[in-house]
Amino acid sequence: MQTKFEPNIPSCDVEEIFYVYVELPSREEEVEIEVHCGFNWHNDGIGKYEFWGSVYVDKGFDYVVCEAADWDKTGFTEEEIKLVEQKIDKESETWCEDITRSGKSRD
Repeated sequence: MQTKFEPNIPSCDVEEIFYVYVELPSREEEVEIEVHCGFNWHNDGIGKYEFWGSVYVDKGFDYVVCEAADWDKTGFTEEEIKLVEQKIDKESETWCEDITRSGKSRD
């Protein structure tokens, strides 16, 4: 009997599931990996400031950062895990952009 994978993701503003498809040299077919991700919203603005006697507000831009990603590593070798992790790192930037554009809730 196979146990259900329980991802280890800390509490985040947005939690999503994404899929990566990886070709592993040790396997004949491309492997689909379900990745559980946690994202937090950030803002790069500095808020209210004064410049030469005038008061301004820098509202900045909202964006998300992938704080954690977890997937079921059962049955994968250390080398395969390394390849999958590299693929996840590469894809996570696109996932962050997608969530930022969508304005997903900050639950």
